[in-house]
Amino acid sequence: VRALERLARIGVLANLKELHLRENTLTEGAAQEIAETAQRGGFRGIRKLLLYNNNFGVQGVKNIAHAIQNGAFVNLEELHFYDDSLDGDGLKALYEAVSCVDAFQNLKLLHLRGDGMANDSLKLLADAMANGALAQLERLHLCLVGVDVNGVQALISAAENHGSLANLAILDIAYNCNAEAATVLGHAGVRGTFPRLHSLYLNCNGIPPRTWVELKQQALQNDIDVM
Repeated sequence: VRALERLARIGVLANLKELHLRENTLTEGAAQEIAETAQRGGFRGIRKLLLYNNNFGVQGVKNIAHAIQNGAFVNLEELHFYDDSLDGDGLKALYEAVSCVDAFQNLKLLHLRGDGMANDSLKLLADAMANGALAQLERLHLCLVGVDVNGVQALISAAENHGSLANLAILDIAYNCNAEAATVLGHAGVRGTFPRLHSLYLNCNGIPPRTWVELKQQALQNDIDVM
């Protein structure tokens, strides 16, 4: 990360479009350096950012979130963020940052994966979408980030009442272990709540077999894949 910072300082990264920092077990200190470099404009040209399986800790996630909120990744089109610290305060900070209307004007893909702990942060993101955030989003993956019923209902409300997620083609809440939330979202998805949706990933134990059959049948009628 320090090498990246030095390269950013001399302008070598000005044309960099993708940055992959994965399986590196980067720590909280590295997250701070990434955030500081980004806020100095070092990564402004990046379109795709992958932060996979590091060890940023809650404060490290907050540092990245702060950089996002300050517009350091304004040109980003894809954000893939896998970290066990994406729960509780870390996830809330990231949702708040992503929720800024001007933070991610061009974002088309948001893929978050945490440690599966339950939390109620998704409603923050959904409410921001209702106010115009992430208007270009085409793919939303929220895996193991504690998606709950209130968050799902807020997403549905944003779409139905505010026209949010109009470009959404893939919606993924796999492995959140909340059958009620998966069922509510499943019914909304297959009935056409998200007009461009073609793939819906629920992947949740506990959904009654009869409900699965109903979802599959309605999805087939509307040319939507449900898994």
